[in-house]
Amino acid sequence: NKIDIKGRVVIGEGEMDEAPMLFIGENVGTGIGEEIDIAVDPLEGTNFTAKNLPNAISVLAVTRKGDLLSAPDTYMEKIAVGPDLPNNLLDLDNSVEKNIKLLAEAKNTQPDKLTACVLKRSRHDKIIQSLKTKTKGRPGVILNEKFVSFTEEKNKVEVHFKSGLSKSYDALAVCTGKGLKDFNDNLKVSYGQMAGISNKDLFNIKMPLNHQGYIIPKVNGTNWIGSTYEKSTDFKKENIEEKVKLNHAIFGNKDMSFKIQDLWEGERVSAKNNLPIASKIPGAKNIYCIGGLGSRGLSYAPFLAEIVSSAIQDKQIPLGKEIFTLLNI
Repeated sequence: NKIDIKGRVVIGEGEMDEAPMLFIGENVGTGIGEEIDIAVDPLEGTNFTAKNLPNAISVLAVTRKGDLLSAPDTYMEKIAVGPDLPNNLLDLDNSVEKNIKLLAEAKNTQPDKLTACVLKRSRHDKIIQSLKTKTKGRPGVILNEKFVSFTEEKNKVEVHFKSGLSKSYDALAVCTGKGLKDFNDNLKVSYGQMAGISNKDLFNIKMPLNHQGYIIPKVNGTNWIGSTYEKSTDFKKENIEEKVKLNHAIFGNKDMSFKIQDLWEGERVSAKNNLPIASKIPGAKNIYCIGGLGSRGLSYAPFLAEIVSSAIQDKQIPLGKEIFTLLNI
């Protein structure tokens, strides 16, 4: 409201949000200057933020008056499919059942072999019910649902979610970080630290560097650097510089100076031999886990996922038997 504009929010927080500010129709600015229309979503991803997940964003668009479509409290229907399919195969005017049938035919498979991903909202209940009917109850992917337990019945894994839902899958890969310790006593909990630093000598790094910790290429002007240690210690800004230097032999004898931008500390699970984990959970038939990546996760994660995927599909594992045995908990 300190900017010299005659601004009006034409797309903003609607009546359904009961927003106290940035609502549709709100006038902003000093009232002096050019008339403009504003579209704003101060927080897209409220669930992500509430659950401490990444990828929430803020959006703002500004145009001259009359150049933005005013569409208060309107939801847009959207549908997307994978690559290598005919153009215009699906249509939002089709029923869910018809789209599933067309997609299955185009992929030369059965409807119950397809996976559908739907945002969990009450307005989508009918879509989800139609998918269950057409795909013989196969649930697809459940977003932002916390699972509380799972059981194996015959060749299926039954996953029980906090909301009360229970879904059946052919196999399950558990990648819950510290939570993996709930399934095996042979694991231990270590502590991880990350510091966002700014240093001109590091800005040209093109790929993660791993050696007693890691440094990753800059993101928004910041390089993230971290390592694992066995016992939690005071993680404060005033002594972080020395900790970072001590934990990173990658600096060598170079007098590295940097500015701390941000700090983070948390727990992580690891195997007692400090090797990563990519195996079945002990005693399970079709439940696998990936974890214990430590400071090498940026390098290991895709490869470990390929190992578990190969095991689930009963394909040749891209790793020697001796090394694969070491990754089993």
